[in-house]
Amino acid sequence: MALSIKMRLVLMGTLLAVAPTLIVGLILSHNALNKGTEALQHSAEKQLALSRDLTAESIETYFSFIDRQISSLAHNNSTVAAANAFSKTFASFPTNITPADNKKLERYYKQQFDKNYQSLNANQSSNPESLLTALSPIAKAMQAAYISNNPASLGEKDSLTSAGNQSAYDQVHQEFHPMFHEFQQRFGFYDVFLVDAKSGHVVYSVFKELDFATSLLSGSYKDSGLGRAFKSAVNAPKDTSYLTDFTPYQPSYNAAASFIS
Repeated sequence: MALSIKMRLVLMGTLLAVAPTLIVGLILSHNALNKGTEALQHSAEKQLALSRDLTAESIETYFSFIDRQISSLAHNNSTVAAANAFSKTFASFPTNITPADNKKLERYYKQQFDKNYQSLNANQSSNPESLLTALSPIAKAMQAAYISNNPASLGEKDSLTSAGNQSAYDQVHQEFHPMFHEFQQRFGFYDVFLVDAKSGHVVYSVFKELDFATSLLSGSYKDSGLGRAFKSAVNAPKDTSYLTDFTPYQPSYNAAASFIS
């Protein structure tokens, strides 16, 4: 249909009026989208920063709590008495071990511990022969009494209160083990150790792993996280706590462990 000149002018005017409106609308929509994206990004960044700050605060609060726990435990009169008693009776523990007990300890290292170690470490061996060779006579006697002769299953050696050997050490163990075992269980620690400051011997351990009765000055674990925690505590000013980084710990099947002393 033919349009008159007047009608054509009206339509052109309408189109000229509509086109800028569409362009402005598109520009406004694009700007609004950009601003919306920026707002969402800013909100996400704020949320991440808040989460980071809360996580950092939670970690600081947690380690501060642990610091207070170990300080309280170390100053407890029962802990002081236990440390003195364990150190004294440890030194006099009989080191004569029967051939049968020696064989049983070897089987524990080579069959029970190493078998479990390999299953958790891609068939890599713990080198049980070298660990056994490095044991001092007293460490071998203590581990035979409280680990390989312990009737509890692997991973449950902490359930033993008395080895039944009538030694002075065992009497001390009967008295104090329930207290430390309860502390370990109640607060979720993997283990609690008492170490003689002079000899470096682990004179007591709740969990009784392969570090038990070894020396952190000369034994297989002197350079481990536990060894570093011990040496730092011995050399630190009084009432100073020391926390190690998480590193693989061989007595715990190379699981990552951190120690506070």
